Amino acid sequence: MAEVKVRRCMVCAKEYEMAGSICETCNAKIRGEAAGKKEGLRKEAEREIKRAGVSTETHKPEKK
Repeated sequence: MAEVKVRRCMVCAKEYEMAGSICETCNAKIRGEAAGKKEGLRKEAEREIKRAGVSTETHKPEKK
């Protein structure tokens, strides 16, 4: 396991005790943005599939 030290976050530049290079707050924000972008891309893809006349019910990807 990585050693916990007082370091500056590479995103917000505040000092925190952390093992990585990005604080938990910034990490959560980045993950949230990525999840939102993924959802937007999924909706856009479904819209294009419907526009092409293909049913989305028969072409849903399998969840792992």
